[in-house]
This record gives sequence, structure tokens and C-alpha cells, in this order.
Amino acid sequence: MSRVRRDVAVIVASLAVFAICAVVAVDGRVGPVERAAFHAVNGLPDWLYRPMLVFQYLGVLAMPLVVAVGAPVFRRWRLAAALVLVVPSSSPSSGWSSCWSSGSVRGPRSPTRSCGGCIRPG
Repeated sequence: MSRVRRDVAVIVASLAVFAICAVVAVDGRVGPVERAAFHAVNGLPDWLYRPMLVFQYLGVLAMPLVVAVGAPVFRRWRLAAALVLVVPSSSPSSGWSSCWSSGSVRGPRSPTRSCGGCIRPG
């Protein structure tokens, strides 16, 4: 299979997975398993917030760069370039940081959030 055909197949499969997820999430209802997971994580002590945030940022910002360093070893040039380019879009200074700093995503501990969509309890 040529590279272009493989890329098209990956894009089509990705869009199919996205469409399935969109259909599942369209009503915005949260099931009992997701609600329990939400309360388990958000019920942790407040002093854990900062250490967990550090690990979250390391995972979002550092891991793509770690993988990008290893990608050229396997001659995966496009992967390396994509991983380096994705870091600025996921950094705290990108558009999502305004949602985080405004409190609309993490805000008060409730299962509703309003940045890029709303999840209603139920």
C-alpha cells in the first residue's frame, strides 16, 4: 500500500472513530461509571492539585518531545516533526489555558464544565 493510500485510510478510520464518539456523546449525559470516576478524582485532597498538575504538564509537554527524539532513530521523520509541532498547541499558553485559568473547566467541583461543550449530569 502506498503512503498516500495508507494516510487516507488512517484519516478515514480516524474520522469514523470520531463520528462514533460524537454520536455517543451527543446528548451530553454522564453515565454512572464516568460520574464515579469524576468524583473519585475530584474528591482527592486539595494539596494533591499542584503535584498532579506538574505531572499533567510534563505528560502533555515533555512526552511528545521525548518520543520525537527517538522517532528519527526509526526513520520516522514526519512523526518527529508532528510531535515537535504539537507541543506549542498543547502548552499552557495556548487557547485552552484561558479555559483553565477562567475556572470554567476545573472550576467548582461539579460534573458540569463549559469550555468547548457541556456535560450535564444525569
